[in-house]
Amino acid sequence: MTPCTETRILDGMEGFEEISREHWDDGASVRSIVSYDRCRDYFDETMKGFQLRIAVGASDVRLAHRSVKMGSSQVDFVQLQCDRDFHVDQPDEFDYYYLKLILSGRCELRMGEDVTAVSEGEAIAVNPFGSLKVLWKGLCEQVMIRLDRNALEQTLAEELDIEISDPIRFAPVAVGSDESRPVSALVDLLRRDADGACVFGTWRLGRQFERLVHLAALQCFPNNYSELLRRATSMVAPYYVRKAEEYLREHLREDVTIEDIARVTGVSTRSLFYGFRRWRDTTPMAYLKKLRLDVAREALRSAARTGASVTDVATSVGFFHLSRFSSEYKARFGEPPSATLRRG
Repeated sequence: MTPCTETRILDGMEGFEEISREHWDDGASVRSIVSYDRCRDYFDETMKGFQLRIAVGASDVRLAHRSVKMGSSQVDFVQLQCDRDFHVDQPDEFDYYYLKLILSGRCELRMGEDVTAVSEGEAIAVNPFGSLKVLWKGLCEQVMIRLDRNALEQTLAEELDIEISDPIRFAPVAVGSDESRPVSALVDLLRRDADGACVFGTWRLGRQFERLVHLAALQCFPNNYSELLRRATSMVAPYYVRKAEEYLREHLREDVTIEDIARVTGVSTRSLFYGFRRWRDTTPMAYLKKLRLDVAREALRSAARTGASVTDVATSVGFFHLSRFSSEYKARFGEPPSATLRRG
C-alpha cells in the first residue's frame, strides 16, 4: 500500500461540520487503495477482524483510510466508494467498543435481533459482544473510534468509584450530531494534533485524551450506566470524603499525613485523592492547608480581643515555621498575617 497522493473528496456532508476534510489530505499517512481484492485484503490486515464483502460484479471500489492512535485506543477515518452495495462483518467477540460517526452515506446495523439505520450526521456506539453486520448503500465515509474495553470500564469505575460487575452496554440507537458533538469535537482536535505537534501521541497525554473521549462517549451514547452517571453529578460527596474533612478539622494543629487520613476513613490513598479531586476540586493535603489558613485568618481578626500574636495563631493551626506561614498566608489572602492582625 502506498501513501495517498490524490484522493477525491466527496461533497455534501451534513452534520459533524467540525470534523475537517483535511484529514484525508496530509499526503503521508492516508492509504489509498483501488480494487475489491486489495480492499478486502487491507481490511483483513488492518481492521482487527472486520471483513469486507461486496456484491459480485463490483468494478469501481476505492478505499481511503487513516488511523490515529490515542492511548490504548484508536481513531480510523474511512472513505469507501463502490458501485455496488456492500457489507462489513464483525467477529462475535472482541476487545473494544467502537463509535461510528457517519460523515456521508447511510448504513444499517444488524446486531443480533436489533436493526438500526444510521444516516449522514448521526452516530452510534457498538458493543464488543455479539455478531454484527453493517450494510452500506454504495458509499461510506465515517469515523470509527475504537475504545479499549478494559480502559473504558476502568474510566467508568473511577468516575463512579464502584466496581464494574456488569459490562457496559450501549443502546442500539443512533444519536444526532448535536447530541454527539462532544465526541466529534474531540475527534477533530485529535486529527489536528496528529497533523501538527502530535502531543497526544505521547503516552501520558494520550492516556488523558483517551479518558476525555471515554467520558464523552459515556455521556453522549445511552447505556446501562447513564442514569447512575447522571445521578453522580448531583450527589453529595461520599462518606469517606466527609469523614476526612471532619478528621482534618479536628486535627488542624497535628502533623497529619495522607496515610493517617486513609486509616481513619478506611479507604486507599488513591481513593482519597480521587474523591477530593472529584467532589472538592483539590487534594486532601491542599484542603488541610486551606482549612488551616482560613481558621488562622479568623483568629488574626479577633487577636486584638484575645491578645494572640502571629506566632500564636500560626502554631495553633499547625504552622511551626513562621516564614512559611507568612508566605502561604500572603499567597492565599494577598497580605501578610501582620496586616490582618493590625486591621483586626
